[in-house]
Amino acid sequence: MLAHTMREALCNIIGEAFAGVKLGSGIGLQEAQGLDDCEDDATRARYRASDEKENWAHISVSELNRCYSSLSYGQKTHAASR
Repeated sequence: MLAHTMREALCNIIGEAFAGVKLGSGIGLQEAQGLDDCEDDATRARYRASDEKENWAHISVSELNRCYSSLSYGQKTHAASR
């Protein structure tokens, strides 16, 4: 029970800290994966079009797991657009 409460509290803290953060002109998860995979410009443009731009909380855990190497481009992602 305590672990669940701590997890919930941590999720709330993170949610509050990043509330309102949008991608803006940064690099989204899908586009970063394209960069990591050395995809061509057209493919990366398609990935960018499908990236979440408004609410980072809509990015699913499965998508994060699939694009785990994309986080190395974090200097220009949602968090950096604050």
